Amino acid sequence: MREPPAPHSHRLDAFGLAISGICLVHCLLIPVAAVLVPAMAWNVDHETDHLFHWLLLGLAAPISSLALWRGGSRSGVFRWLKVGTVGLLLMGVGVLHLFGAASEVGFTMVGVILLAVAHIKNFQQTFHGWRHSFAIQERRATMSALSMEDES
Repeated sequence: MREPPAPHSHRLDAFGLAISGICLVHCLLIPVAAVLVPAMAWNVDHETDHLFHWLLLGLAAPISSLALWRGGSRSGVFRWLKVGTVGLLLMGVGVLHLFGAASEVGFTMVGVILLAVAHIKNFQQTFHGWRHSFAIQERRATMSALSMEDES
């Protein structure tokens, strides 16, 4: 028998993970490029870079929250929602420059990594639960069909 399609929360986890990846690559490449290419360091518009961090946080917060909440609701385990929330908060601390502008990249990277781990674990947890419940449904259907044959 064919398995039903994966729940929508898996798509949200995948999208949240993609946003986390974009943010991580962005945070890693800009400083490396600025160090390796001195001319580029003069042309980096810090306001645009900061705006980009706000944009990514604005995308990540609702998508990640929804995906991690759905995963926790389905499995009954909200551990990964908590980890993801800490990641989003660290990203927010970085974007708000609460500890200075120089700390933005550090806080953002740690937050993004926590958020990515939360999405991966949430996906694994909900996928395992989804597969497990599908297997139970299949077993029940088989047992029901066998008992009907025995009665005839």
